[in-house]
Amino acid sequence: MRLPQRKPITYMTSEQLEGALKPHFGSKENGSYFIGFGVGPGWSDIILDLHMKLVKEHPDYVIHQVKEKFAGLRYYVGGMTDKGYEYIMEAEGLSEITCEECGRPGKLRQHNYWIRTLCDVDSAVDRINKHLWTIQKRGLKVFFKGYFAMRRINKKRKRSAENGDF
Repeated sequence: MRLPQRKPITYMTSEQLEGALKPHFGSKENGSYFIGFGVGPGWSDIILDLHMKLVKEHPDYVIHQVKEKFAGLRYYVGGMTDKGYEYIMEAEGLSEITCEECGRPGKLRQHNYWIRTLCDVDSAVDRINKHLWTIQKRGLKVFFKGYFAMRRINKKRKRSAENGDF
């Protein structure tokens, strides 16, 4: 059982976007390579806008990889001008304030040792799904054991911070 994320408010789905970018993916035929495409649907508009700017700047540029890393968009290309790299940096900055799942305003959040850019709703859904997965895979007893252990750790951290014991 898993709660679904909110419906994205973006123009295209991730699959449609990947299809639109596919002619620019690197391949052996054009002397390049392509590693992969892996981002949430909320960044589709950012990537599509970036792609349109890059095509105007350099029509035959090559995409090596599009991914999420450290809660931000990473767009690796070949054959690009300095102006094109400025567009990429601008899009990467915009992705850090846009929810990766739905495209609404978001902020950096840490969940399960992973940093993601999420809005409040998708952050809550992500946290609930983590708890549901734990209950389903390990049982309710293990879930509560971990939950109360984390509460004890957080209380100790709070007391240490209040006492100045960093």
